[in-house]
Amino acid sequence: MKIHDGRHPWKLLGYKAFYFSILHVIYRMPIPYQKKLDLKKALFYDNFTKYAKTRFKINEASDETGAFCVYDMGPFRLCIYSDSDFFTIDSLEWNLSYEFLDIIYPALNPRYFNFMLGEGPYEVENVRCEKGDYVLDAGANIGAFSFLTSNEVGDKGRVFAVEPIDFFIKCMKRSIKMNSASNVSILEYALGKDDREIELTLDPDNPMNTGVHNSSSRTYKITQKKLDTLVFDKKIPRVDFIKMDIEGFERHALKGGSETIFKFKPKLAICTYHLKDDPTVIRDLIKSINPAYKFRQGRKKLYAWI
Repeated sequence: MKIHDGRHPWKLLGYKAFYFSILHVIYRMPIPYQKKLDLKKALFYDNFTKYAKTRFKINEASDETGAFCVYDMGPFRLCIYSDSDFFTIDSLEWNLSYEFLDIIYPALNPRYFNFMLGEGPYEVENVRCEKGDYVLDAGANIGAFSFLTSNEVGDKGRVFAVEPIDFFIKCMKRSIKMNSASNVSILEYALGKDDREIELTLDPDNPMNTGVHNSSSRTYKITQKKLDTLVFDKKIPRVDFIKMDIEGFERHALKGGSETIFKFKPKLAICTYHLKDDPTVIRDLIKSINPAYKFRQGRKKLYAWI
């Protein structure tokens, strides 16, 4: 794994810690919701996006599908289309910075991560991607974890980026070309406990969140699939590692993948902060699928392995 170049984002890490403590207070203040959003933007979003522009952005270009920006993440590059009719480039660059801090930077510098951040990377101790692994990235977004693990699993491994939102799919397709990442495949679905059409709500100010309803949100009809359906339809031949961050739908997706989890016994890194009872419910669900799983509960993620 390539080591980061040493330009550690101490200022941004400190700002993030400050932001979360202040945000905790703001959300409990007796003021209108819109005022809370305005304070949130002034405290955090503006500074976060400035960092993305100065630290990561290296090029602007265009192709037959539109204009895009290229960002250097260290071991790979990410492309983000800048002409979205819904997301602003500022909100997307904020998303990029957040993904770097929570996914890429901890993987490149675990010793700094352990000291500075509390959410937790997707790979720890016994829960790591290895050469030749088949990885499922559920909730791929712009593909930060997909392309990070593309390097880790190598030519004999595969990464299946599960993402239902057209805009993020479009960005990842360009990033696949940019990185010559032939081992990354995009599955244009949401994961759930059954196969059906569902509605998904997006927040234009926060591309990482789904299911958020406000005056500017937009609802999409998307196709939901069970993980078991994708595996047994041979879209995914096997699964060695599952990363899952799907905004509160984790428990449903795990139910829809119970046969896959029982058969292949993949390493699991599952977000457990979207719903209050996630840590207990998700742990119990995994244990009911296979009691042999061992667990480590982080502050916001549950790691499981056999």
